[in-house]
Amino acid sequence: MSTALFSIGDIVALNSHPYTENLQNVIIGGEPNILTPLMVVGEIHAISATSILDSSPQKVFRYKCFWFSYKSFTFSECLVTEEHIKLITAINSNISLQGLKRGMSLSLRTAFIEHEKLKSSFSIHGGQRQSAQENNLINPLLSFIPPILQLVDVTKHKPKFPLTYKKTSTPVRWVSAWDVKCIYFDSRSEKIQEVVLPIEVLQLFKENDHTKVELINRGINENSFFLLTKNNQTTIIRPISISYRYGSYYARGFDYLTNSFYDTEIGDSININDIESPIKSTFPNFNIELHPESANKHAITSEFVKAVSEHKLSKHYLRIKYKNKEDHITVRTVKDYKLISINEDEKNVIYLVGFCLLRNSERNFRLDRIQQLEVLNLTY
Repeated sequence: MSTALFSIGDIVALNSHPYTENLQNVIIGGEPNILTPLMVVGEIHAISATSILDSSPQKVFRYKCFWFSYKSFTFSECLVTEEHIKLITAINSNISLQGLKRGMSLSLRTAFIEHEKLKSSFSIHGGQRQSAQENNLINPLLSFIPPILQLVDVTKHKPKFPLTYKKTSTPVRWVSAWDVKCIYFDSRSEKIQEVVLPIEVLQLFKENDHTKVELINRGINENSFFLLTKNNQTTIIRPISISYRYGSYYARGFDYLTNSFYDTEIGDSININDIESPIKSTFPNFNIELHPESANKHAITSEFVKAVSEHKLSKHYLRIKYKNKEDHITVRTVKDYKLISINEDEKNVIYLVGFCLLRNSERNFRLDRIQQLEVLNLTY
């Protein structure tokens, strides 16, 4: 077995497949229905084979591979030799028998790669192709996404054929030690089906954190805000909706740092805390009825200078509504900011210079073009 190229549990594909071990974000074009499936190795057989292409008998490894066909809605298997397949993802861990419980959710190991697969297609509107408008559409490619399985039982594997050569006791077949019986819903026949698969071709789904899901759902209903931390980075979001995709819940919300919509899986990788408001204070801040003189340009600039200087020390994020020289208004959030005064056309002009989280680089903003400045309830 040491000479076999692949191991039980490896994800492989026919050589004609566009994916490789280091390239799995390719968008599939043309006719996606001729694309071959990703497969998982479930057994390995060593055989001696002859061919007109070989001068003498060769030791050949054949692999029993498993995949799911969405077209027939069944788990399929085939035997292929190693010169016809390539590695996509090597197995790095097996499911542990400890902690397995009936009803747990599992899936074929190819599931998450297949779930991310995309296809492109053209939509042509009007007239001849040369003059028509073309739209390149990107959509999910769902041909081989396996269903979510529910664990029924785990039993010792009973090989149908000898694992060693009788005369020499040389290993000729490598199989799983455990079989996993599962059920899944067959949407074609609208029946619950059973399937038995080697434990190495399967992976466990993480259990959903319903406490976090319910917290975000409450936030949506109450129009609340949250501090969301992921990968040691914290942002402020206003949750908008919850979606469910292939066994996991996802939260979609508005991100006050990037000022764009944010989509994340609700799981162990995130921490969520309530926050009363995303805004600590807003400038300019004046009562025009009581102090009409404070509404002039110089007074507003003075307010901005004071706010920036004070919150630079506390390292609060600043969120600005900015009008550029073309009168186009954008909303930006900045950190690591400072004020710089320069002479332009014999006029003293003050700039807010800081790291813009929308552009992910340092940007300069003329203070007299800032329409509004908000200090966020978050420090960096």
